[in-house]
Amino acid sequence: MSAEEEKDLTFEQGLARLEELIKTLENGELDLDKSLNLFEEGIKLTRQLNQKLDESEKRLELLLKDEEGRLLGREFSLAPDEVKND
Repeated sequence: MSAEEEKDLTFEQGLARLEELIKTLENGELDLDKSLNLFEEGIKLTRQLNQKLDESEKRLELLLKDEEGRLLGREFSLAPDEVKND
């Protein structure tokens, strides 16, 4: 995968690619050079995914701050019946 393709990946696509790399590497049927190339791709991808998570966390913090810049404590749930469309 080219560097340009890696940049255009969504978080979910990047995570799926990382899982694919891990499965391929765990299989153990690759030669050393191919294994190292896939490992390097996985490391780069992991860094990109971590950066996306960090950016998302910062955006959430900005959205959850009050007028004085303090983070508001709120319970978080992923239950679909609790999602409100205001």
